[in-house]
Amino acid sequence: MKNMYKLKNLQKIFKDGEKEKEVLKNIDLEIYNDKITVILGKSGCGKTTLLRIIAGLENISSGEIDFYNKDGEKSSSKIGMVFQESRLMPWLTVKENIEIHGFKDRDDKYLKMVDLLESKNLYPSKLSGGMAQRVAIARALTYSPDTLLMDEPFSALDYFTRLKLQNALLKIYEETKVGIIFVTHNIDEAISIGHNIVVINDGNISAYEIDKKYPRDIEDIQLIRLKKEILNKINS
Repeated sequence: MKNMYKLKNLQKIFKDGEKEKEVLKNIDLEIYNDKITVILGKSGCGKTTLLRIIAGLENISSGEIDFYNKDGEKSSSKIGMVFQESRLMPWLTVKENIEIHGFKDRDDKYLKMVDLLESKNLYPSKLSGGMAQRVAIARALTYSPDTLLMDEPFSALDYFTRLKLQNALLKIYEETKVGIIFVTHNIDEAISIGHNIVVINDGNISAYEIDKKYPRDIEDIQLIRLKKEILNKINS
């Protein structure tokens, strides 16, 4: 059996005084931890809420969410988190930032993985936005997580930097095989990197699987049809 998250009849309601908003409606979903799963949808649809629930940072209103190990037993999972902002400590160097939680990168393994070995003694003020996000990814990886959770980590970057980091992320996945759950509102990004795409719309989900190898051509006719189908689902 593969490591997996199992969501069963999961519901999330936010309350504002007497008003209630049901963000997630009785979600049933299995997320396999040897894949890149992309959570996709419009702003405010509940993508980040679902990610925070998986991370244990948000309570559920009802239902269940469990992580199962390879023996099929309920277990806890080690989580690495990457946010939209890099959240680096400005008074620490690149190397010091990735080791801030006490997990030492003694052989500069993760610095090499994100192609920042030559920049390890720089401070955040000297880094580009793309470099800062690579530091954030390396910092999350030093924890040796079961799952890497990423909340729109490339959304503030320009088009070319975003493409570069998408490719860097795929390289990291190939080297580590760590499970990745990635939130985005960009359909092309989702199709480019996701093995599985979970679309949230009006609190409900639709799941899609992509079996295309990397790198992918988003002009491929099958992917164009998938993009159209996903757009229709989001806008329905």
